[in-house]
Amino acid sequence: PSMGDVRLMDASSQYVYFRDHRPRWFGDTDVTYYRAAVSSPKSRFVATAKLPSVMRVWESTAYFTDYSARAIYSVWVGGGTPSKLVDTVGAPACLGVGERWVVWCTSHGVYAVRRQGGSPKLVAVDHEPAAVAVDGDLVYWVSAARVGRVRLPGACGEL
Repeated sequence: PSMGDVRLMDASSQYVYFRDHRPRWFGDTDVTYYRAAVSSPKSRFVATAKLPSVMRVWESTAYFTDYSARAIYSVWVGGGTPSKLVDTVGAPACLGVGERWVVWCTSHGVYAVRRQGGSPKLVAVDHEPAAVAVDGDLVYWVSAARVGRVRLPGACGEL
């Protein structure tokens, strides 16, 4: 497809995942996610969402935020019908995925939910966190004020 504002979202040894925002009218916030094989220039549709939106991939599942729906969805990386993983507390601005957790940030803090779904848990209070990363049972985040780290709920030896 012809591309508009393209942003790389995630990558693996076999695929690159990216989003394309091609406004059809002023204020259009629809974004489309694609997957492209590293060995081929052809791309494949994965899902759609509303801007601002972020996608992360873990194994065969893509997780993405929908800012206006205030939710995080999951979908098989080859495309299909997305499933709502969790309603977020506030609009999700960043996203991280680990072996057991999906983590996101809002203007109030950092939240987590198990990859299988469930109730969101506030894991850290911070003003305007800008990015998150998950490493095992640890979540790291960056805000204007600091770099933070916390052990996720239910992990051995919580910090």
